[in-house]
Amino acid sequence: MPLRLVLVFSVFVLNGLGFTAITSSVGGCSRLEPMPPLPQGDTPAARTKPATSAPPKPAARQASSASTPSPPALPPAAPPGDLAQPAGAPCGAVILLSEFMPDPKRVPDHAGEFLELYNPGAEAVSLNGYRLTDGHRDNHLIPLTPPVVVPPGGTLVLAGEGDPKTNGGSPVGYVYDHFHLSNQTDRIRFEDPCGVAVIDVAYPSDPGMVAPKGGASLTRDPRSNRWRRSRERMPSGDYGSPGIYAGVPTPK
Repeated sequence: MPLRLVLVFSVFVLNGLGFTAITSSVGGCSRLEPMPPLPQGDTPAARTKPATSAPPKPAARQASSASTPSPPALPPAAPPGDLAQPAGAPCGAVILLSEFMPDPKRVPDHAGEFLELYNPGAEAVSLNGYRLTDGHRDNHLIPLTPPVVVPPGGTLVLAGEGDPKTNGGSPVGYVYDHFHLSNQTDRIRFEDPCGVAVIDVAYPSDPGMVAPKGGASLTRDPRSNRWRRSRERMPSGDYGSPGIYAGVPTPK
């Protein structure tokens, strides 16, 4: 029988090992030879399954070691209708109604009516923010500016007309509006910025009050603290002494 040479080559890849087994049968002998090195990054696994890279996770935000300062707290809002108390106008100040003219005769009522306030204390009293009212329809709020002050131990005259030539000769320090005095019966009330009545006079019903008489103001007697009709004549011919007051004791 003639001799035949049979060469059997088997090539296979060992995954991940980089070897190519070459089996050669030559006379029953076989051998294993290493495969040539692959280029860098080129592996059998890489060629069989494309590599996919997951997107990088965002870095967790780290809390800052230095805390952000909080904004300062705002003061609570004043309730609707409340009036902020101006500087220099403390609530509960003592002022007195020392004189008022309800029924002038020589000049029209709206021009000749006046109120005189007296401050028996040692410090000035600001009237800014005070309300003048009769408890009904007449109301006047003294604005926060300009300053309206009753000096210590002194007086301040308020009226609807500020010109002495037309108001009967009153030295008016403040002109109000939306407030009028009835000839015979009415109420004069001053409320401080806290809403407390520091003056509340009703004529002629209050104790110690006298009935008004046309052409004469009513003044508080500094000795008895009672009311009487004025006897001092004004430039207009009516009787009154606005801006001139001897003083009365501070009420207990």
